[in-house]
Amino acid sequence: MFSDTKNRTGMAGSGKAVSSIVEFPTFHGTIDGKHVVLQCPRNSAIEYFNYKNAFSIVLYALVDANYKFMFVNAGCQGRISDSGVFTNTELYKKLETKTLCLPQPVPLNGREKCSILFFFIGDEAFPLSENLMKVYPGQHPKGSKERIFNYRICRARRVVEYVFGLVSSVFECFVNLCF
Repeated sequence: MFSDTKNRTGMAGSGKAVSSIVEFPTFHGTIDGKHVVLQCPRNSAIEYFNYKNAFSIVLYALVDANYKFMFVNAGCQGRISDSGVFTNTELYKKLETKTLCLPQPVPLNGREKCSILFFFIGDEAFPLSENLMKVYPGQHPKGSKERIFNYRICRARRVVEYVFGLVSSVFECFVNLCF
């Protein structure tokens, strides 16, 4: 499920709220997946057995700056990675076919010829694409552009982590999330 798929202005407003927090002008939201521990389902063999040696399903979410779910996918087998879950969602299909109704690219400050697309932020497990950003891999010297970029990306990702924390505090079944 994805909210506001036909409302470009509502989505643009959300991007403005987030960009002031994380210092990215066209940042739109953060995505992540969490494993929810469960008892072994009957006749499932290893389908729900994850890399942390527990049985789980994946709760996958896209969250905006106001801690609101924009997209949720729940129930995928725990053995599947965040990236694997993502590539099997409606959100991914809409991003790939460019039918998601994201706001139009906006010009970079002071540069009318250079427009920037709206994008989402994920961790290193997600594939890099024109609408999905992630950190630069490896270690970078203090003060370098890459390290500053990574800091801002990580600060933006805190939004989705915080939302999963809120969900865990309200719904007891989410307390034993595999991190």
